[in-house]
Amino acid sequence: MKMRILSLMALSLNLSLVAVPSAFAGEPAVAIRACGDDHKEAGKPVPADALTVSLKVTGMTCGGCADQIRNALMKLDGVYDAVVSHETGVASVQFDGKKIDEAKVGEAIVKAGYKVEKPSKG
Repeated sequence: MKMRILSLMALSLNLSLVAVPSAFAGEPAVAIRACGDDHKEAGKPVPADALTVSLKVTGMTCGGCADQIRNALMKLDGVYDAVVSHETGVASVQFDGKKIDEAKVGEAIVKAGYKVEKPSKG
């Protein structure tokens, strides 16, 4: 009898572990921002006529968040380099004003999943 109870308990436990994921099968997928992006895009040589903008960014919680924003910025045509700090909440971006503007820089940060306050030239 004791063995049968233990077997039933084990079976119940196994069924509950299998059944739980299927309970969420009909739920919509939720986009989750991944922290810990340890890959950093390389910067490009910055010419003397490059423009610089510093943007206040909110929503960063770690260095991985800063890396994620920097990588998004470095993919933009016209961005030479970017320094992003989750400690200060600032992204400083050097770019070619003929190819890109401050608004596009801010849009890239928003698309990466963060919020940007009004830019200030630096």
